[in-house]
Amino acid sequence: MKKGQSGNQSSGASATSGSAGQRALYTFLGYALLGPFLSGFVTLAALVLAGPLQLEGLIPAGLSNAGQAALSVFVWAAIPAALTGLVLALVVWMRGSFPWIAAAAAGGIAFMMAAIALRLPNELALTPLTGLAAFISMGVRQMLIGGRIIESE
Repeated sequence: MKKGQSGNQSSGASATSGSAGQRALYTFLGYALLGPFLSGFVTLAALVLAGPLQLEGLIPAGLSNAGQAALSVFVWAAIPAALTGLVLALVVWMRGSFPWIAAAAAGGIAFMMAAIALRLPNELALTPLTGLAAFISMGVRQMLIGGRIIESE
């Protein structure tokens, strides 16, 4: 092996393997499983760190405990995550991949559709939460790229 070469190079194969249907299925499963996990994890981290960082004013009043809130977010986030996964799985099936802006838009729009349909409490700030949903969607996209399910555009 020459200096500077990696030992895990494939001979002419692309970074992603499998059919378009397989990649679309894994994209849907990635979003449906990783999206709620990341949402719950971010919620738990925010609620635990709000006290030490003196950000208690951003937390809704009457929140009983961080674990219960994170589990509630995990369960609720399954609906917008599945919507995002369905839309982006269709894009993967037709195009093979999608850019980061498509991931962000799909995540934000799916969150707002679920928030409207499921009537979230009025004291929640939906604009920052929509941005958070977009960032989580971009994070799942990066995980799919890291797992070589889709290619980076």
